[in-house]
Amino acid sequence: MCTEFILPQSTGYRISGRTMDFAATFTWQLAAIPVATSLKAIDSLNPNTPAYKWQAKYGFMGIGIKLPLNLLDTKVSDAMNTEGFSAAALWLPPSIYPKKADAPQHAKLISALDICGWAVSNYSSVETLKNDLYAIQQGKTTSLGETLYFWDPLQFSEHTELNQSNEVKNLIPIHFQFHDKTGASLVLEFHDGALSITDNSDLGVMTNNPFIDWHRTNLENYLGVTNVETDNKTIIGLNVNKAGNGGGSIGLSSSALPADRFLRTTMTLNYSMLWLNQNPKPSNNAAIAHTMNVIKGIYVTREQCIDQSGNPKGDYTQWEIVRDHENQVFYIATTASLGFWQVNFSDYQLQENAKPQFVVISDAIKMPVLTASA
Repeated sequence: MCTEFILPQSTGYRISGRTMDFAATFTWQLAAIPVATSLKAIDSLNPNTPAYKWQAKYGFMGIGIKLPLNLLDTKVSDAMNTEGFSAAALWLPPSIYPKKADAPQHAKLISALDICGWAVSNYSSVETLKNDLYAIQQGKTTSLGETLYFWDPLQFSEHTELNQSNEVKNLIPIHFQFHDKTGASLVLEFHDGALSITDNSDLGVMTNNPFIDWHRTNLENYLGVTNVETDNKTIIGLNVNKAGNGGGSIGLSSSALPADRFLRTTMTLNYSMLWLNQNPKPSNNAAIAHTMNVIKGIYVTREQCIDQSGNPKGDYTQWEIVRDHENQVFYIATTASLGFWQVNFSDYQLQENAKPQFVVISDAIKMPVLTASA
């Protein structure tokens, strides 16, 4: 489970955020990848369908899983580049990727695990990425000068028993949301082996199952939900006083289901537009703090979700991130930290000829102490 969103485009703020919810506990690391770094997608082990190789056009920072021997050191699940363009991968069980065997002739392969890093190292706008995604969808040459093809990273051989099973389709089922400095949002999903591209700029919210179109349509069922308080009312002959604040939001569930997290996030952002658009406008720091508070409404605590056997290792929020797209700053908190850590891109070497840098964020558990002035 995960939730990802950006503040409404019309407010003028370019701040986004997400949670990373997972059952398995990983060691997560922050990666700083400089411009011109040589990158390579996961190899297909087939010379006829080689993995895509490229040099980073933009430096970027992101979060990924730390594994022995740095096997996935540049494979990030969330990232933003120096141009304020971001990419986020979230779990989506019904995803079915294109088959490697169907790749166009001379196409270079990009696995699902590479998409975030590929996107932030090559693009600065949602519009340019969208055009290239349509080119990939149609088997045409992209603006990068190559014919590219997305695939399931576990399809090393189309003839193995593992690849013939249904389970292989769901081992790493993910979809993606991208944002840029204009506040635009784009969703990439994989329906029945084909790319599905959705302009999500009007909402900017994404969670998990089912596909994004379902969530957008589901809003039709919640048009009566409001942030306007209910009032006292006479029912037949009884004068009934309101029970407290928040009566207008009856109908919104507090569950951790993807559909409910999508609704709560969307409604919260919708309600906050009045405050974000007031005159004078809140400061950028106030909008960042507001984004952190939106995350509180969809945060999944430990053991909030466990399986029917009572196994305590259910999904929980392992880390959360707020991205300032205009100022190139991250704010990161983990399940063990006592607050958000500010990560300035300017504190890392992202220029050409610098080396990639990695920091384990699981170790960031302290919090600044406020002391009395003399």
